[in-house]
Amino acid sequence: MKKIYLLVSLIIIVLFLSGCTNQNQFSNNYDKSTINDASNNDEKEQEDIEYYKDNEMINKFINIFNRLYTDNLITSDMIKIYHHHGSDHKNQVQFYIKDKQITLTNEYSNKISVYIDNLKSNEDDIIKDLTIMFTKVLDNSLTTEEIETYWNTQKASGSINDYNDIEYQTSQNLSTGKIEYIKISGKLE
Repeated sequence: MKKIYLLVSLIIIVLFLSGCTNQNQFSNNYDKSTINDASNNDEKEQEDIEYYKDNEMINKFINIFNRLYTDNLITSDMIKIYHHHGSDHKNQVQFYIKDKQITLTNEYSNKISVYIDNLKSNEDDIIKDLTIMFTKVLDNSLTTEEIETYWNTQKASGSINDYNDIEYQTSQNLSTGKIEYIKISGKLE
């Protein structure tokens, strides 16, 4: 009887220890799997580059723009702090794209406004293209066709309009109908 009891005890101990070993192997494999998944996610997400260190939201906007439009990159050397009424405004920067002066303003929290000036020419098609590009930075789920519809409505009305939580304001020359500037405002996610 002692031999049977000893044999059963030994089998139970072996089974228990093998169960612990299997559990440890499962835990180790699970941890390795989680670590691999996490590192894969980090590789998929691009780290933001510091183009403009004085304002986090402006820098974020520029990073999103540069990811979407690699053929029209906004670089640090293009960016100048907006100087107005005798002082620098670190929540505003200016640069040029397609020969148009662009002013980015971090209004508050995560709200960004983009001013596209068209004072020197009558190139509304370039303003339209830039409007589409900047609108997609604010909401990449909008299609080009949707934004073109907003553009056409905005150009015809010339007032302040809101489409999909993005506000558009245009200033037009009354005698020529030319857009002098457009302001696009929205929140970055």
